[in-house]
Amino acid sequence: MNAQFEIFVSQKFIQDMEQENYTLLMECQKHVEASKLTEKLVSELESENPEQQVEAVLLLDEIEKLRMGIYHQVFKALEIGLDNELDDEIANEQIFVHHVIENIEDMKCSLSNYEDDKRNCWLRTRSSYSLGNRD
Repeated sequence: MNAQFEIFVSQKFIQDMEQENYTLLMECQKHVEASKLTEKLVSELESENPEQQVEAVLLLDEIEKLRMGIYHQVFKALEIGLDNELDDEIANEQIFVHHVIENIEDMKCSLSNYEDDKRNCWLRTRSSYSLGNRD
């Protein structure tokens, strides 16, 4: 009877182990599938990365061309003569900004002088008119 009990316990232990092994096998298969999907995604991302790097370089080139176009348009609008040093690349943006600010300051000064001249002219006209009406 003791032997039958040991056989029963051993059979139950074997069944439990088979069930546990089956559960582990299913879990392992899930991990294998997940691993395959991950490898596929990594492969896709690795193939996209060089494409994105090339696209980034192209976009940076395009940005630089647009920046240069903007600089030329600003210079043209402000009627700043482009010398070869600046025209080649406008390499130093601080020089560009300095030229633009300088030109704007000159325009403000000219506008202020124009306003002063206009006011003086108006005052002279007004005083002439006032003196002329007194007689």
